[in-house]
Amino acid sequence: MDYVFSKWVLIALSSLTFVFSDSLSAYWGKTGNKFALFAFLLASPIGYLFFALLNRKLSLGISSGIVNLFMIMGNIAIGLLVFGEILTLKQGQF
Repeated sequence: MDYVFSKWVLIALSSLTFVFSDSLSAYWGKTGNKFALFAFLLASPIGYLFFALLNRKLSLGISSGIVNLFMIMGNIAIGLLVFGEILTLKQGQF
């Protein structure tokens, strides 16, 4: 597999797995659904496996920066589209 293509595949796989894990944990926290907890416990280590494989190809700073950027965008999209959350500027104020 092409070196550049394999890096982007690992970035996508780790980002998607982490977003999926975050969504499952949020769903479990809101509903108490035991299947969501079980799926979260299975998905999280897989995300870290993809991330470890990515770190064999890129430095930690670059790989975590890219993956975290995609995680932020993915988690915001899931929050808005799936959980029906609303973002406002006042949310940062406690």
